[in-house]
Amino acid sequence: MTAVGILELVEQGKIDLDAQVQTYVPYFPKKRWPITIRQLLGHLGGISHYRNYSQESGTTRQMTTQEAMSIFADWELLHEPGSKYSYTTYGYNLLGAVIEGASGQSYEEFMTANVWGPLDMQSTTLDYLLELIPNRVRGYQKQNSVIKNSRPVNTSLKFAGGCTRSTVLDMVKFAQGLSDGKVLSKSSLEMMWTRMIQSDRRHTGYGMGWGITNFSGYFTVTHGGAQEGTRTALFHLPEKDLTVAAASNLEGSNPRQFAFRLIEILLQEPANTPAPYVGGPSGNARYQAMRFCFNDGFTFYDYHRRPFSESKEKLKAAFSYLNRVLEKMPINEITQFIDNGRHPVSDWAFAQVGSFMAAEIEKNLGKERLDRLHGAGVLAFFNDYLSVAQKSGALASTGSLSKSLMKNIKKWQQNWQATWTDEVRRVRITADSSPAQIGKKLKKHFHGYHFYPDFSEQFGDAIKGAYLQGDVPKALSFGEQAVKVYPESDEATGSYGIISVLADKGDQGKKWIRKSTSLNPNGVASQGRLNGLAYELAGAGKADDGMKLLQVAVELNPKVANLYDSIGEFYLMKRDTTNSIRYYKKALEVNPEFANPKRMLEQITGPGTN
Repeated sequence: MTAVGILELVEQGKIDLDAQVQTYVPYFPKKRWPITIRQLLGHLGGISHYRNYSQESGTTRQMTTQEAMSIFADWELLHEPGSKYSYTTYGYNLLGAVIEGASGQSYEEFMTANVWGPLDMQSTTLDYLLELIPNRVRGYQKQNSVIKNSRPVNTSLKFAGGCTRSTVLDMVKFAQGLSDGKVLSKSSLEMMWTRMIQSDRRHTGYGMGWGITNFSGYFTVTHGGAQEGTRTALFHLPEKDLTVAAASNLEGSNPRQFAFRLIEILLQEPANTPAPYVGGPSGNARYQAMRFCFNDGFTFYDYHRRPFSESKEKLKAAFSYLNRVLEKMPINEITQFIDNGRHPVSDWAFAQVGSFMAAEIEKNLGKERLDRLHGAGVLAFFNDYLSVAQKSGALASTGSLSKSLMKNIKKWQQNWQATWTDEVRRVRITADSSPAQIGKKLKKHFHGYHFYPDFSEQFGDAIKGAYLQGDVPKALSFGEQAVKVYPESDEATGSYGIISVLADKGDQGKKWIRKSTSLNPNGVASQGRLNGLAYELAGAGKADDGMKLLQVAVELNPKVANLYDSIGEFYLMKRDTTNSIRYYKKALEVNPEFANPKRMLEQITGPGTN
């Protein structure tokens, strides 16, 4: 909503997206590098997220804008703006201050007059802890399977990044109203819903205030939220005129799963069909390249109704890029190469291929046939394109696919038809399921096949759910079943490794975490994801378990300074300053330029500490 407010002011001629923030917020200190409004909108401004949330949010006092800004105003930037995506609530606080400076109104006054009011969001307002707000829902948390009230927090500390109280119906009005042109122009909307680019020519998967993704080739914009007393999710599919908003007043809950199921029902097709498991790193990598063509390319065509590029030379290079993955690329090089195929660094190779395929299918087989491929999935998409390409010699020079791919598609299609049965379609793995029964059913259906539905993400959610309910043995059992059914899945092996560490089975946990990161260095068991999960556990009152993960993460990644810094902060939460100092110093040994441990050491022991 803050991003929409900023773009409204751009349209009014009151904000220049490439101006420095001090143009509108003169009291915000200048940093080592200039920060623009555009960079802040995409979380590219280098502004830090929370450093010690429990300390920073530990007030029930209503804050003014300048008081909320003072929390982070003097912090050094994490990195040069534009160079790296780093999600930050405080960056959006700064955008809230920009709205006030550019409009001459308070954030709430401007949003009410220019966004919430025009979109008829009558139940949307800033949240005031001590005031009476009609129908305000109480928030809850679960501690060791016991329901308790959420901690009272005055969310004015993040006024433009998380202080808005709303309803799911108002959130539907919000997204639908944007598509209907009630607030922003079509050009502003398209800019807001376009993935932003880092200086290394890789996209962030994030536009201006929105995540940019897809459901089975349908262009989708989304965002979620999590803080004391709530978890939220919003999905908008503009080409289907479909919006789903979900919210829960229980911390640690997952309203996204209900949103996914609603989208399936409303589209009347399996919008959340599981990806296939492809029995080995080589086959899996090659399928991933095909899936990215479907996701990135078909999604682009769904929204824009045209191929990504009209250049035959660029298209030929893009198909050549894909064919290198499918036929010639050594497995030790393939992961990074495939990831690059989704980004500007490869000239958007997969988006070019997939959007061209979609255009040719529609031109030759019709829009109705193309639309059916949303639910039919990746293999059917490629099958239809191959049938078109084989009939049209004109495509051979630009849009040809490798012979090995054609063989794989036929074999994989046979496997999928045999395993994606009506009984398997009904599988739902939750924390309340029986791990043994689920494992037995899946092993029975998938025995003898090498390409079959991958429920490892559902296994991961069930592991987390059982753990949060306090049933660690059941969570471990889910993990055991997951790696039996999906032994080469980074999601299954990583989730099992994590729960093994939390269950004090450290050696077993490290073994599976190593395997997970060997399959996908950026997956669920990566050092960054383990670090984030540790903070999530601390926020749920499980800081000791978070520390277990951090200790394993730093043992497996001894050259990552941020992990030592996090352990230092966790010891500080426990008021163990001796060990906190020790780990902050370790962080500086690894990276002497790391600003946060320097600052923390000075706070703990005084200026000049190193």
